[in-house]
Amino acid sequence: MMTPDTMTPEVSNQPLDTRSVNQIASGVASRIIGRSPHVVRMGVALSESILQSCPTLLVGAPGTGKRFLARMIHELGPLSTRPFVVLSGGDHTMDGDKLRRIIDSATNATLFIDALECLSLEMQDLLYRWVFVVKGQGPCRVLACSERYLDGDVTEGHFRSELYDMFASSVISVPALQERSDDMPELIQYFFDQCTQRARRVDLRGISPEARSVLETYGFFDNIRGLEHAIEHAVAFAQGPYVTMADLPQEMRQPEPVDVSMLLRSLPANGVDLKNAVESFETRMILQALERTGWNKNRAAQLLGLNRTTLVEMIKRKRLVPPPGVRRTSFRDGVQAADEMAAE
Repeated sequence: MMTPDTMTPEVSNQPLDTRSVNQIASGVASRIIGRSPHVVRMGVALSESILQSCPTLLVGAPGTGKRFLARMIHELGPLSTRPFVVLSGGDHTMDGDKLRRIIDSATNATLFIDALECLSLEMQDLLYRWVFVVKGQGPCRVLACSERYLDGDVTEGHFRSELYDMFASSVISVPALQERSDDMPELIQYFFDQCTQRARRVDLRGISPEARSVLETYGFFDNIRGLEHAIEHAVAFAQGPYVTMADLPQEMRQPEPVDVSMLLRSLPANGVDLKNAVESFETRMILQALERTGWNKNRAAQLLGLNRTTLVEMIKRKRLVPPPGVRRTSFRDGVQAADEMAAE
């Protein structure tokens, strides 16, 4: 474990030469799949953020890859050899002492604030004071993510304007899957290759045209994360030699996937398959609870108001599987540590 005494000297603020700038841009491009207009704009913004080393806020819907992009900024920046410390804005046990320990552990490192919009006003005040006022422009790099733009929260008094101003100059929009439909074939192939390699499914040659069509057009609530989970599920259950429609998660095997958000507003003019709609909504709520808790079934059941045994049976019935290597994270003495695999 790296301590302040063993860290390298403070990073130089000298401007980077043209070669370094090109290397950063190339590094960003090599790690992002797709070349749709939204992705290209995002790549430019990410490169600028790495070059400027300023506080950066990533804004995007659930599952769009905000945390992956934050870690990429860290790994391609001048603090890449130092810790990537995560502060969870949704941690309801957070108090001043715990916040201070986490911030101190990020000295000469990168501090990533996950779910910035969930941080309480009191913690926002302390974060602003201890990071931006006390530390100033020191070597602590600050990154954050949010599921929404925070200007409205500032106007309504739910977010401190002083803290918002620290991120205002570098806000990066992370596109949802529906904004990058041109990238879907490449994304599907990438996740298929990754999943078959992890599962050692050398017998699988590819995805059938019917299954691929569903994957390309399905409205994933949790975006890239949902796409990866669906392909991982299909690879796990495929008999081979191709992934077929029958291997996809149950809610995707319906003729017309239901848009739950539209359903909550009004009944479609041509009616709806109610059983399918309820099943789809139930699955999405369960996945959200599991993902929010790192697939800890006890905590997920509490979020859903279910008994743990009931939730376990629903997971089995729906054939839901966690992504490989899902881990819960905790902080011991202010330093991020990997916890045991999420409890069964």
